[in-house]
Amino acid sequence: EGYIRLFIEDHLHGYGFIKCEELRKKFPDKDVFLHRNQRNGFNQGDTVNFGVFMNFRGMPQATDLRKPRPKTEQGNDDD
Repeated sequence: EGYIRLFIEDHLHGYGFIKCEELRKKFPDKDVFLHRNQRNGFNQGDTVNFGVFMNFRGMPQATDLRKPRPKTEQGNDDD
């Protein structure tokens, strides 16, 4: 899970970056690259779940963006 910290879109560009603390541990110098074709209707500032792969430049790149599950649904199997 992370949030879209920046997204640039105009007639020439369509990319951004997702800030993800979990992946920051593995890739300390890089945020996750987000191409406009993978944005799936989300906007700058949105929190998202996503898959990740290493792109041709060796950067982590987001894919399959989706809305995160509400916190109350995650890990509450105590009952």
